[in-house]
Amino acid sequence: MTVPVVGIQVFPGDGYMRPLDLGRAVEDRGFVALFFPEHLHMPVDRTIEFPIPIPLHPHSVAQNLQAQLRSLPDLRRHLGRHQPAHFRDGISLVAQRDPILLAKTIATLDHLCEGKFILGVGTGWNVEEMRNHGVDPGLRWSHVADHVRAMRTIWTEDMASYHGHFVNFDRI
Repeated sequence: MTVPVVGIQVFPGDGYMRPLDLGRAVEDRGFVALFFPEHLHMPVDRTIEFPIPIPLHPHSVAQNLQAQLRSLPDLRRHLGRHQPAHFRDGISLVAQRDPILLAKTIATLDHLCEGKFILGVGTGWNVEEMRNHGVDPGLRWSHVADHVRAMRTIWTEDMASYHGHFVNFDRI
């Protein structure tokens, strides 16, 4: 029987609980996972807003979603300092990252988490953010697939080389 993973996803930012403290609090309460989403930056002008409707409550942090997204830290830096199996990468925007560097970062985190790190992969919703990283929004799934194939090659071959549509490198 498969046991479902029950966890918490948060958008930590300025003025919120430190990610390391939050990780410990999540573990102390018996949750299996803590998911952190990712945005590499937040363009000021966007053609679409955040696609999930968020009900606004007078005391809700959702009212300040734009500020939260602007101050979203690179949480992979925190993951390396706190090594429970419970840390997960919520949605990594792999098409917007260098696949060689991301492969090394994820391999390092997986080692620190004793082989239990989980990488969540997504394409994102912010078309301006994608374009700022050279990703055509209409081809974002193709970018993701190519980056993931390149990273798998790095992780599984001692001297990896990869020649895809968007990613190309000789033996590393």
